Amino acid sequence: MPEPLSLGERIEPYRPALVNALAPLLGRERVKDLLVRLDSLRFDERGKGDMAAIERVHDRHGDDVPAMDDAERAKVDAALERYHEEFIAYDEITVPSLHLVGEYEIPQVQRHGRYMSERLPDGEFREIPKAGHVSYVDRPAFVRQTLREFCAGVRG
Repeated sequence: MPEPLSLGERIEPYRPALVNALAPLLGRERVKDLLVRLDSLRFDERGKGDMAAIERVHDRHGDDVPAMDDAERAKVDAALERYHEEFIAYDEITVPSLHLVGEYEIPQVQRHGRYMSERLPDGEFREIPKAGHVSYVDRPAFVRQTLREFCAGVRG
């Protein structure tokens, strides 16, 4: 029997709709800021990762990433709203897959990583020690080494 979802996990599929509904009243950035505050109630500070390191990455590469316009953001939000309704034929996915999740990631993401790796015929799950949501920033050397090992195994 699956673990029961927390209140935060139960409302997660409705998050994009919530942003869209409240954005005209409060502004999209303000709504997102409120949701970030709610997230802080869902997991402790370790789950957020090394915010200074994340900010350095944004400072270094932020201009390289084009801004998402409203039409593209609406497509992403719509896809996220419908994600839980999609059927995925896991047994038909035949490529090896690696699912990396930070040790301090929220439980929903941890469970989803395990779920995917268990259902895919050639799925592998790895937890990144002492890492939060942005684990590639929190533990870059560990992530690089894990990816190298995985790719070496795929090549055979």
